[in-house]
Amino acid sequence: LSMENEPPLSELILNAAQLHLKDDILYRSPRESYDMGKEVERMRHVKKQEAAAACLGGNDNIDASKSNDDVLVTQERSQAVIEWQELRNEERKQKQTRNTIHSDEETEKEDIEQEHTSTIDAA
Repeated sequence: LSMENEPPLSELILNAAQLHLKDDILYRSPRESYDMGKEVERMRHVKKQEAAAACLGGNDNIDASKSNDDVLVTQERSQAVIEWQELRNEERKQKQTRNTIHSDEETEKEDIEQEHTSTIDAA
């Protein structure tokens, strides 16, 4: 392969860039490209946090400095808290039911004892 009859490599690169890249990309400085890339990255991060907030029930107080991992940990903790609260509520209901049943049994026992005592006194 000989490149003797071909244009210089730099010219080929510039021609390919002009052919395949948009003008706004070609005429930006490296700093402008970097800043735009950072802004796009920041916006993606914010959108992910908003989506995570929506999953958490619309919590608007998510810190913009949190990473995606932090948001996921927060979601997992929130889910764990919800499950714990549901478990506690279920235990509380079961305890109330047991107390009600126990109270009814005690009342029934006392009624039987009172009837028995009344019967013995009457005799």
